[in-house]
Amino acid sequence: MTRTFDLQKIEERFLGQSIEEFLANDGDPREYAHLVFAGEVFGPGVNPRDPSLGIETEADLVEALEALARTVVLQVRTLDPHTKGRILEDGEEIDEVHFDFWAEDPAEWERLADAELEANGWRRVSEWVFDGGAHTANIVRA
Repeated sequence: MTRTFDLQKIEERFLGQSIEEFLANDGDPREYAHLVFAGEVFGPGVNPRDPSLGIETEADLVEALEALARTVVLQVRTLDPHTKGRILEDGEEIDEVHFDFWAEDPAEWERLADAELEANGWRRVSEWVFDGGAHTANIVRA
């Protein structure tokens, strides 16, 4: 069963920055929650539990941060890696980015695609996945 969290308060209390900034700076909800409960974020001896927000355990914080991330993460998907990327929100196209370049080397293609995404106001927050002839990655607004 999915729980409901006060996501704005969790963002303020635990992140101190927007979820977009957290994800754009390579934030990982699982790793971050582990660091919080290990005392490496707020300091040793500081109890990170917050029953009023439903955060009693590391797993609770992971669940809340992942729910928060789902509110801002979109996908970019391109069927032909040198034409356009469709920006998807809940499976619906909301924007597109043109990839007007060719690169045979996959690492170079990723670098050029990332630059094009950023030039259009997006930042990739996951690895590119090649599946069924398409390249797909999670992105947030930059």
